[in-house]
Amino acid sequence: MSSVKTPGSLSMRHHSPALPVMAPAKRRPAPPPAAADPGSSCRRPLSSANPPLARQAHVTPPTSRQPPGAVTCRATEAGGRSSRPEDAETLPGPRRTRRRRERGGAAEEGRASGRQRREHPGSSPVGGGARRGGGARSGSRTRRPWRRSRSGHRPSGRRASSSRGEAQRFSRRRGGFREWAAGHRFLKGRKMEESVTQMQPMHETQLANSEGGYVWQVTDMNRLHRFLCFGSEGGTYYIQEQRLGLQNAEALLRLIEDGRGCEVIQEIKSFSQEGRNAKQEPTLFALAICSQCSDTSTKQAAFKAVPEVCRIPTHLFTFIQFKKDLKESMHCGMWGRALRKAVADWYNEKGGMALALAVTKYKQRNGWSHKDLLRLSHLKPSSEGLAIVTKYITKGWKEVHDTYKEKALSVETERLLKYLEAVEKVKRTRDELEVIHLIEEHRLVREHLLTNHLKSKEVWKALLQEMPLTALLRNLGKMTANSVLEPGNSEVSLVCEKLCNEKLLKKARIHPFHVLVALETYKTGHGLRGKLKWRPDEEILQALDAAFYKTFKMVEPTGKRFLLAVDVSGSMEQRVLGSILSASTVAAAMCMVVTRTESDSYIVAFSDEMVPCPLTTDMTLQQVLMAMSQIPAGETDCSLPMIWAQKTNTAADVFIVFTDNETFAGSVHPAAALREYRKKMGIPAKLIVCGMASNGFTIADPDDRGMLDMCGFDTGALDVIRNFTLDVI
Repeated sequence: MSSVKTPGSLSMRHHSPALPVMAPAKRRPAPPPAAADPGSSCRRPLSSANPPLARQAHVTPPTSRQPPGAVTCRATEAGGRSSRPEDAETLPGPRRTRRRRERGGAAEEGRASGRQRREHPGSSPVGGGARRGGGARSGSRTRRPWRRSRSGHRPSGRRASSSRGEAQRFSRRRGGFREWAAGHRFLKGRKMEESVTQMQPMHETQLANSEGGYVWQVTDMNRLHRFLCFGSEGGTYYIQEQRLGLQNAEALLRLIEDGRGCEVIQEIKSFSQEGRNAKQEPTLFALAICSQCSDTSTKQAAFKAVPEVCRIPTHLFTFIQFKKDLKESMHCGMWGRALRKAVADWYNEKGGMALALAVTKYKQRNGWSHKDLLRLSHLKPSSEGLAIVTKYITKGWKEVHDTYKEKALSVETERLLKYLEAVEKVKRTRDELEVIHLIEEHRLVREHLLTNHLKSKEVWKALLQEMPLTALLRNLGKMTANSVLEPGNSEVSLVCEKLCNEKLLKKARIHPFHVLVALETYKTGHGLRGKLKWRPDEEILQALDAAFYKTFKMVEPTGKRFLLAVDVSGSMEQRVLGSILSASTVAAAMCMVVTRTESDSYIVAFSDEMVPCPLTTDMTLQQVLMAMSQIPAGETDCSLPMIWAQKTNTAADVFIVFTDNETFAGSVHPAAALREYRKKMGIPAKLIVCGMASNGFTIADPDDRGMLDMCGFDTGALDVIRNFTLDVI
């Protein structure tokens, strides 16, 4: 119960709604208006059925009169607020009939009651006075009498007009839907949808998002998909990184508790092997949780998937570190037989040459080295090549050379020894020609070289010939600054050829995110750190543009009409995966992918209003990135695309909204706006919500088969969009 101080410094406690309220007094002649003191409270009538409160209400009225122009208060039934529109406050601002919140020491403002009473000495300054039958009204005015209907209940009109204020009060507390809806059954259905703002719950299954707007909670499996794509690095605009990671971990554990652990492992393997996730860390974190849960079948499947998910030593080291971090929080061991076997299998399943490349390129990460893992896993080499590599890791090159220099060797073993010898030799030589010769003969990579070697232009040209695509994307700026890539030379042609090779892109599992980051970095002409600068090459920019679209799984067009809406609100300025790209920029790039597939597409942008969208279907990615950086940000109203389409008579079979689902600024829920669009336009339109953050919110109604929530940056997004549009799923 709230407490308000009167001018006499006496605390008046308001009634709880559960307290009984006395019947109103009989009608009396209207007295002259009484002076209301601005410092007193008239929030709730005090009943004489509560004597202690009634005695507290008798305070000495102040000597000063109410200032001219002040507004008096109308007493109402329990709750202390007028239930009629004409009794509402007239306040400046966008919602003129909104009741002011209760503030300690401030007066309740309203309009005067129809039956004002004359001032009475010794009564409350807000209009106490004698009641017929004895006893003073405890600090409140006599309420306006009302008639009961034949059923014995109050007229529904009074309840209906006050329901909005009660709903606002509950929505500010981000809860209380059940209590509010219990007495307002007439608001259910379409009438409720049309009168409920986004700051109020439209359905009991909704929950408040980070801004207090009401949305639905995504399924735990959909949240897993978002986490695998976006992770929790950097958090979101509203949620800190640690809290976001914890929420996603809880969703994963719920899936395991529901007996869907093996299904989770299949999703993890699918995202990893098909290159659907931009970064591997979220996948490895999810796999580590599954490997330390209490469900036996899930643990077995997780350890079995380690060699498939952890393709390079960096992944394996990260997986081991995640398990170490989870050890205390999940109250479980670590280096048990299952983990030792999984690590040993990871080494034994690789050939001698492949393992030699892996252990010399990725020597240690996250505080773990190969020597640590070999010691802890008790590895027993399954082949001669593996035995040579393990001896090289634990004893060094000199021990390996002395052991095998006088033995008869197979062709494969001899090749392996020459490779290890070249790796050791390149560390000691200063001769540029010898370094180039070793790179060309043994396909050495940048990680094998010394820092001084990388200052040579010719060394970079030698590395470029067999450079992996991931390394190529990271080093475009460096090679351009070093004049390795100059307009029109053969090296530029080689780079463009590699970037446009769809088979190479698929084999290297290049995610569109990597291409987009490379494009954004390269076009700026300087790095985020250091003093490196370069002039971007136009041919390379065009090749990056083409590579972005080739990284997606292309599908046949549906022939439907698409309206693509990009959320450009302030919360969409959050950085994706800790990169230089904002969520709105990534969303715009995804729009361009859809328009390349579906010819009948139209792109709009919105925040708390529809904003001019600078995107066209014939723009390059470079132009898209430039245009998105110039759009001003605002608040979020995800219902605007449907409302705008209805007002402009724009026909659309499918709405695709790219958003973080933090909507709150609209007067209509997005789901209600879509249903209204269907009704007015006569089109069974569908809504696809592409989530651009790994939070647990969605504006798509899960009970509506025409609405779908999906991860917004999945390389398989086009396939999902096509199947949903054609009712395949």
